Amino acid sequence: MVSLWGFLWMLLFAGLYYFDSIVSVLGRGKDYLLQQVKPQILVTVLELIGCAVILAGSGIEFQAPTRVILYIISLISTVNYTKKIEYISSLIDYTWKKVLIILLYVYAAFALVGQRIWIYPLSIKLTVAGLFVFVCTIFWFIPVVQSILYYMEKVCLYSFTSIPKMKTWKFVAASVLILLLPAVYILFAYNPGISSMDTVVTMVTNAQNLQGMADWHPAFYCMILSIIEKVWNSTYSIIIVQYFFWIYVVLELILYLRKKGIRESILIAVILFTGFNAGNIIHINTIWKDIPYTLSLFWALIIIAKISIDFEKYKCKWYIYLEIIVALVGVCLYRKNGVVSFIIITIPLVFILRKNIRLLAALAISFALILTIKGPVYNYFEVQDTGKHGMYVGLGQDILGVYYAGGEVSASTFQMINRMTDYNNAEYSYNPTWSNQSMDLNVGVKEFVFNYVDTFLKNPIMMMRAIIDRVDAFWDIYAGEDTILGCINYTEAMDGVETWNENYPERKYVSLYTAASSVLTYTATSQWISAIEWRCGLFTFIGLTAGIFLLIKKGAGKYWVIILPLAGHIISLLLSTGWAEFRYFWPFNLLNMGVILLTIVIVENAGERRL
Repeated sequence: MVSLWGFLWMLLFAGLYYFDSIVSVLGRGKDYLLQQVKPQILVTVLELIGCAVILAGSGIEFQAPTRVILYIISLISTVNYTKKIEYISSLIDYTWKKVLIILLYVYAAFALVGQRIWIYPLSIKLTVAGLFVFVCTIFWFIPVVQSILYYMEKVCLYSFTSIPKMKTWKFVAASVLILLLPAVYILFAYNPGISSMDTVVTMVTNAQNLQGMADWHPAFYCMILSIIEKVWNSTYSIIIVQYFFWIYVVLELILYLRKKGIRESILIAVILFTGFNAGNIIHINTIWKDIPYTLSLFWALIIIAKISIDFEKYKCKWYIYLEIIVALVGVCLYRKNGVVSFIIITIPLVFILRKNIRLLAALAISFALILTIKGPVYNYFEVQDTGKHGMYVGLGQDILGVYYAGGEVSASTFQMINRMTDYNNAEYSYNPTWSNQSMDLNVGVKEFVFNYVDTFLKNPIMMMRAIIDRVDAFWDIYAGEDTILGCINYTEAMDGVETWNENYPERKYVSLYTAASSVLTYTATSQWISAIEWRCGLFTFIGLTAGIFLLIKKGAGKYWVIILPLAGHIISLLLSTGWAEFRYFWPFNLLNMGVILLTIVIVENAGERRL
């Protein structure tokens, strides 16, 4: 008997071999159907049927509002369908572009229903029913993706104006108020700010006694906190600094877009969405290393975009190089895995923008500063290296996934598994996105890499599933089966913990607390709002669509360099993240928002209009 997987491989090879013939037959079939039924009616009916199949067969428990929204999307995607088809046909004038669009259809279906069909449980067997739902989802996404690309073109066409209506200072003042007022409201509601055990360690244990501190929570971040606390020893001082950083970075993007001619009405809408986004306003009121790291990463994207899009304008601006130095040092040092993002960003820049000597000098200075801080500065404060503590927490989770799914592991790997589970592997409860393993797996890098590669070679499909599912929050539009995403709507205070209240006041519960909690809880429990504000899969899909849109537009693909911060962060999470907390994935929403907005500018620069 041929397995379903074997049958699928046979179909794939046959499809590639007879690709032109299949396309021809499908085309004739489509033409025949369109002769019998009006195209608009046929496409609308098929979209609604596809939506019904997704709702009934995906395994996702869709809330009523989400169901309504999906049906509305189905209807909108079929409006002016003939025009959309003509536009897409004119856009994909090469085979590689057609392949990219087809892959986008497949990715979109995967992001919506793929986890339960292809990924989890890790030993899952593909079923005919699951394959049917997945194929239906691909076909449902065809008009949806085509509509997104079509409307992206329209947005690019109608987003620009030659004369701004508001004076710059009025526009800046309005923007600051929109960004600041919701944040200040949350700060008063959850006074004196939002904190966690990480905050206790960084603000009390480390920042108030830098000498000899452990580098588990990055020593650089604790040093920055120490400087701020010396000015004003308060949670408010840290949060106010985060406010300034937040407003500066967002305004830098918005003002750049305004200079490029994007209408102020569009920019105000973006600022409103950004300023009132629950995930944003809670995070900038929380004292975590992830906040300055995220803002540094977002800042790096904006600076790279300015340098690459308007090279001649910015190549001699000294401040732009100072900004990239500060941003990149922050990316590298605010989080332990930030060094990965730093490497992924800087190495391609060296080759792509190598003609910009000033940029190369800025990158060299960034590297020198990082070495100085990690070397002489850390030595002066006798910062304690944590060694291999937590080093394998992310990749070790993949090995555990294979083992608990019944995969094959070597004797050496099994010994590692025993140590990761504290010699209690029979009782260990594996979850794809939440590691319970020991942090102190103390084996050599060579041994770990050998065992990891060996496990992968023995169980490639299972291992890939474990890796993909570990970062479920990045790509999965709705939460996958048995996945955990922590720190959603996290608003706690550390009252009563250790020496916290000896240094900082207790939270005072005011009338604003109840109202704020009610609204924030709704954003986290409402499925469709949560997908926008508390998950990353939707933004990732739209950001990927924008990226492909750039690649297939003539003259626009050369600006792909702006995705480097995105690529750096995803690789850093793949290498290091054993616990899925939204604060680790929050950067993707800001970065993808930046890519989507910058797409408009890049298309305008390319100067190609099709509508």
